[in-house]
Amino acid sequence: MKKKIVMVIILALLVGGFTKGKAYYEDRYLGQTYYGKIPEDQDMTYKMQYSDDKKPIGPAISYELDVYNDQEKRRVSFERYRGSDYFKPGDYIEVSASRQISLGEKLVDKKQISEELLRKIN
Repeated sequence: MKKKIVMVIILALLVGGFTKGKAYYEDRYLGQTYYGKIPEDQDMTYKMQYSDDKKPIGPAISYELDVYNDQEKRRVSFERYRGSDYFKPGDYIEVSASRQISLGEKLVDKKQISEELLRKIN
């Protein structure tokens, strides 16, 4: 009888752990596509970025802007480090973002964005 109880507890813990892990993965790494425009007043100076433990990572331009898809508006933030491609004020971008983080950004042509989304962006 004790073995059965222990097995049920272990099974419950495994199922609970799997469920929590799956929810974390989906919230963190599965994203949706959004579109936005880099603000005209974007600060284009490189500033030193630091890790959580206060160690310098390197100089980067920090972006924070509103992005849109058909269902919602979101505020995203991300950095572009020196030596990588960066976005200039007025550039249109496509952002893949999960519930927690920005997964990737790329430059897009204005023609690739629907009229409805352009109205929201501008």
